[in-house]
Amino acid sequence: LCLLFGIFSGYLTSLLEKVASDFGIFRNAPPFTSFSSGQGLMVGNGFASVSAPALFALLIGMIFIVVVVIQFAVNKNQKIKIGDTWNCGTGLTPRMEITATGFSRSIILIFRGVLKPSIQHEVEYHDSESRYLPKSRTVVLGVRDVYRSYFYQPLQSAVTVLSLYAKNIQSGNINTYISYIFIALVTALFFAL
Repeated sequence: LCLLFGIFSGYLTSLLEKVASDFGIFRNAPPFTSFSSGQGLMVGNGFASVSAPALFALLIGMIFIVVVVIQFAVNKNQKIKIGDTWNCGTGLTPRMEITATGFSRSIILIFRGVLKPSIQHEVEYHDSESRYLPKSRTVVLGVRDVYRSYFYQPLQSAVTVLSLYAKNIQSGNINTYISYIFIALVTALFFAL
């Protein structure tokens, strides 16, 4: 409907203008737009005119021209090579594998002030005297749990301290509990006045 209303906007505008004039909204005002048989819509006093079907045909024509130019001019000399998915047509090797460490490395580097990563390198060489040919290399990247360090552990410490204070006021004596109730009742009455 949006496409049809856009293409036949001239007819729709004149129809809405007739409906508005029947309600008396534009009773004495001159018509704002005029509608031609070629679906053209002209603003009053010859200020401007537009034809929605002509714009639609121009848009379709431009899309067709762009597709033809890309197909026959840009892609004319390109060769298609079929290969495995996600490797740009070359053979896959273990070095191309994306690991969780490699994926998260940039995030860890950006937030290293908060995450405080620790990195350990281990290199084993073929020859202990000549260190030019490594046999194996191991990198261990560790990140401290931020939520545990900055939220859960301080919260746990605060709850533990409050629990120890609460344990001190619970003696198990019924007279002590009645005095707590009495103090709370007197305090509530004092603040109620």
